Amino acid sequence: GVKTMTEIRFAHVGLGDCVCVNHVLAIIQNGSATAKRYQDNAKKLKKYIDATHGKTIKSFLLLDEGTVIASHIRVATLQQRLSYGGVERPPPVAPYGSADDDDEDDVEEDEDEGLSE
Repeated sequence: GVKTMTEIRFAHVGLGDCVCVNHVLAIIQNGSATAKRYQDNAKKLKKYIDATHGKTIKSFLLLDEGTVIASHIRVATLQQRLSYGGVERPPPVAPYGSADDDDEDDVEEDEDEGLSE
């Protein structure tokens, strides 16, 4: 068979730290017995990364090779970031817009006015 190269994508997990989206198996909330077991086991195996920068741990990212990353960001926020591969979500499409609308020119004019101030 033909092998295809997987696109490598990164997502921000807080305060300048990033994780490779392709290697995240799960994101779990801190506070459960399961989270504590993953954290303790990863520390024993020296596969624990504290990416909280001193803030309160809110979640853990579990990576495919056994690393556990502690984050100060909530599970829902991380899930959203990882779902879009670290990029902002695409802007919503106007429900009543048509192909004939010429709103792009208006946006460019607004941006030009902002630059001249």
